[in-house]
Amino acid sequence: MSNYIEREAVLAYPIRKDKCDRKHANEHFILGIESVIEFVENLPAADVAPVRHGRLYLAEDAVFRCSECGRICYELDAPYCYCGARMDKEDKHETD
Repeated sequence: MSNYIEREAVLAYPIRKDKCDRKHANEHFILGIESVIEFVENLPAADVAPVRHGRLYLAEDAVFRCSECGRICYELDAPYCYCGARMDKEDKHETD
């Protein structure tokens, strides 16, 4: 399974040439970092969607529904709902 990261998060990391402490940095290191940054800037964007997490709840009409889409779920142990939500969200518990 692939891992996806946000390009902005990588580019926000303070390792750019203009932010580098030249007293303690090797010029080859700086050029290497600049090459990596240029590579990241030019990577194509991945076509991904955020994972939605839901749970089944017993509705007023006495059927189990998805907390994300409200659709009736007939398979109570299914890992995903028809809407694509992953059925792994835990109930929120109040503590006293």
